[in-house]
Amino acid sequence: MTDTQTEQPRADPTVFEDCGTERAYWRHAKRRERADKPCRDAHAKAAQKRRTETATPRVLPPCGTSAAYARHVYHREPVDLACRTARTRDNRILDEARRLAAAIFPESEA
Repeated sequence: MTDTQTEQPRADPTVFEDCGTERAYWRHAKRRERADKPCRDAHAKAAQKRRTETATPRVLPPCGTSAAYARHVYHREPVDLACRTARTRDNRILDEARRLAAAIFPESEA
């Protein structure tokens, strides 16, 4: 007899030796079974840990940039002079780039 023939079948095929771990939760999911409560709890705890460990505080763009200008407009805040100047500067750069591109790559008349 082989080793597989001598093994005793589990009483409940949905219960694993490592039930109560996230690994067992994913094993249930792979088999399309409903995970038991210890596995669901372990998965929820691991997911919460991943969310809190990877969360970084959001850094707002400093005033004097186009991103800060957009933030002011979005939040309907008054736009300061530094942000307005940065937005104007960036728009001029983009307009110049568009003019150059139009001169180099003229649109074909169709």
